[in-house]
Amino acid sequence: MDLDESLIPPADDEENRLVYQHCLELFGQTDFVMEPQVVPSVMAFLAAGGSPETAIDLLSSNYSALAQTCNLIGDWLADLELDEVPKPKKPGRGRRPKNAQPDADPNAPFKNCEAVHSSLVSSASTLVSRHFSTEIMDKIFETDAEVGTEWLPQLITNKSWRKLVYDLSEQHPQCLALTFCVKLISDAGFQHEISSVNTAARQLDIFCGVLIASLDSLLSEHNKGPGTATYEKAFDELVRVACHSEHTYLYTQTILKVMIRKNDGMIRAACAHIANALRGALFKKEQNTSSIDLFLLQSPEDRIPQNAAQAMQTMISKRDVNPGDIVSLHQLYSRPNPPTVELIRDPIFANMLINVIFNCEGMKRLKEHRSKYIFLYAYASCVAESRSPNGTRSQKKDELHSTCSQLDQLATLLENNDDLLKIFKKLQAIIKSPAPASGLLVYLRSYFMRDDLVSELPHVVFVLIDLIASAHVNLHYR
Repeated sequence: MDLDESLIPPADDEENRLVYQHCLELFGQTDFVMEPQVVPSVMAFLAAGGSPETAIDLLSSNYSALAQTCNLIGDWLADLELDEVPKPKKPGRGRRPKNAQPDADPNAPFKNCEAVHSSLVSSASTLVSRHFSTEIMDKIFETDAEVGTEWLPQLITNKSWRKLVYDLSEQHPQCLALTFCVKLISDAGFQHEISSVNTAARQLDIFCGVLIASLDSLLSEHNKGPGTATYEKAFDELVRVACHSEHTYLYTQTILKVMIRKNDGMIRAACAHIANALRGALFKKEQNTSSIDLFLLQSPEDRIPQNAAQAMQTMISKRDVNPGDIVSLHQLYSRPNPPTVELIRDPIFANMLINVIFNCEGMKRLKEHRSKYIFLYAYASCVAESRSPNGTRSQKKDELHSTCSQLDQLATLLENNDDLLKIFKKLQAIIKSPAPASGLLVYLRSYFMRDDLVSELPHVVFVLIDLIASAHVNLHYR
């Protein structure tokens, strides 16, 4: 090694002694000659008064050739591996195949054998996981972010090592160095690989990147049509990310609300559908999010009355509607300045409401307050609400009376007639509107499930379902 002594900076005796001792410790480490900082360490050692012979003796005596031994064994394993790529067909005379691949470089590491590479990565990952120390890793970063970490940008470009970082971050959530590595990976554009929400949720920018990637994938599948296997897979991934905790759920719903407010058309409808589907997914898991959803519906200028919010929270938490809360909501929405229609347009509440009104087993028990139930369901289904630029809310109720009348007529017909064939013509006319059509679907579903129905279903049931499916595309999911 040729060193220019004129480039060696002078130092006092005490500093020389400390540097000299530190360099001796470094040179005594196994295979230190293979470390990237060996050249500056040797220069510092000579500057502190050390002799080249001492440095050479220490470096050579502690050289064990571990890396070279690993390479040698890897080459042996590559020689023992069978050829994984089938031999191409022999080309015609004077011609070279279009997709001809160059011969493998015999001097490449492990002769480009994928099996050996995978084995090496797996073994190295196991050893790193077994002996990883949070204190040592953080100490390296705290001492100097450049010395000893120049390999980091190259490491995060390799998928196998990125996976190791994710696994270590899960095992050592308090490690600041790993948190920094995960952030670098996210900034490099690999946030879609961060499958652990625990890892992503510890930093807002990382979680935001993972969430946006999940939303983008789901919206892309939504454009092709919900209900497919790929859509369900993308939605399950969003549920896993968004529903990790109350904070992640609130953040996700807030983003969806902003997207609904700033977009229109298909994007707005898709975001509203996804927001409601997230609520439904948590509702099925026995998790109540009504307090968060009510919070998102309100604004400082447009507060929901306390009794209305309390009534909704009670019914959703108990998973059943009750006459007392229904009467309270009916009184509020019958006033000249009612609350926002989005409150009772909640899909969970709307499903409970329509199931009570049109369930064939409970229709006859719902006589005293049925008009109030019908009013609220009609209000939620047909009243249009808009806001002016200054935030003033207005509601358009042109179809409210006719929808209430149709729903009441349908409930009366179904209550007083068990033979659907006799009232088929009247039903055919009523179900042209979507609200009565959804009510009839609920009745038919409960009709299917009757305990006393052991005979074959009448054909009129299937005819009615076919008519509804033909007239109302949005009811296909029911």
